[in-house]
Order: sequence, then C-alpha cells, then structure tokens
Amino acid sequence: MTRVQLLPPDDDATPATWQRIRFVLLVLLPWLGLYEFTAHLHLPGTAFQFAFEDHLPIYPWTAPVYQSIYAVAVAAPWIARSRRDLRRLTISAWLAMALVFPIYWIMPSSAPRRPLEVTNWVTRILHWERNTYLPTEAFPSFHVLWVIFLARLFRPAWLGAVYAAAVTVSCITTGMHYIPDVLASVAIAPFLAHPGWVRNRVRNAWMSSRRVLPRR
Repeated sequence: MTRVQLLPPDDDATPATWQRIRFVLLVLLPWLGLYEFTAHLHLPGTAFQFAFEDHLPIYPWTAPVYQSIYAVAVAAPWIARSRRDLRRLTISAWLAMALVFPIYWIMPSSAPRRPLEVTNWVTRILHWERNTYLPTEAFPSFHVLWVIFLARLFRPAWLGAVYAAAVTVSCITTGMHYIPDVLASVAIAPFLAHPGWVRNRVRNAWMSSRRVLPRR
C-alpha cells in the first residue's frame, strides 16, 4: 500500500517542485478558503482595543510593508531552502489555522477602520483593502502569525527578525489592527512556531512531577 506523505521529510535536502506546489495546495489555499468562509459569516465582532487607539494617526506609507506579506507567503515554498524549513512552516501554519479560526468563530473580533484620506496610489491601495474586506478576523492577528512563521525562512536570521518587526508594527500604523490583536499573536506564536519544543517541555515537566510525587 502506498503511503500518502503530507509533510516534507525532516532533512536538509532542497524541496522538489512538487513539494513546493503541495504547500500551496495544502496550506495556502485552505487558509484562504477558511478566511473567506469566516469573512462571509458576517459575525458581529468585539473590538479588542486600548482606549487611546482610536486617536492614533494612520501612516499610509507603511501600507506596502503591511501588504508585502501576501507576496512573501505565496513565494514562501520557493524561498524555503530545505525540506525541513518547508515542513516546519507547514506544521506551524496548520496549527495556527486549527487554533485561530475557531477563536474567530467562537469569539468574533473586529479591527479599526479609522478615517483615511485618499491622496495617492499608496492610500488608494490601502483604501481598497479596507473596503474589500470587512474589519473582522482581527484577534489574534493572523497577519502577525504569518510574518513570524515566514521570517524563519530568511537568511541571515536578523533580516527575518527586522522584516517581522516591520510588518508587525505596520499592522498598527496602517490602522488594520489594534494593539491587543498584535500582542495576542506575539504571545501564542512561539507555541505554534516550535511545537516540538513545547511538547518536549511539557513531557519533561510531566516526567519530573511523577518522579517527585511520593509513592504509596
């Protein structure tokens, strides 16, 4: 019997073209489908925000940084240098979808849509995105989760860290997210980005607790 392998092997070999395409089919398209499905539910959302945030200015020139994540996500399977990188990205994305979309359904959220004066091509693009997608699916920010996962593909590593920080800040400066949306994603990202590490820590803690418990 032929075994269906959904994940790339955990090694340093270069991903094959079909493995890169499989990432698009098994990760990006399901994510897009779930996002569109959730958006069309039109669930009334709660704005998780600090009181001062509605008075923050919008900096439209940061919109290209915010929107660059779409191109990077599509290019990700070709940016990945090894099958291990692609495997890790796939697992993180699947875990994020399994966790975050149910949060959107059970605890709907909304994002800000503060007034924006359309004056140039940058603000037109940002205005188009704001009008195309409802201000939902905000808490936690999937935008931030994606950039944290994708940043691990960058070499050198500091370049990925700088890019992740820039996109994360742009979520606020473009008025597309509230600060708590961003903070929630930053808090849960390590558990989704390093599930093996978390599993090992939990297992070690469990084994340690069993050793110290008195035997009857």
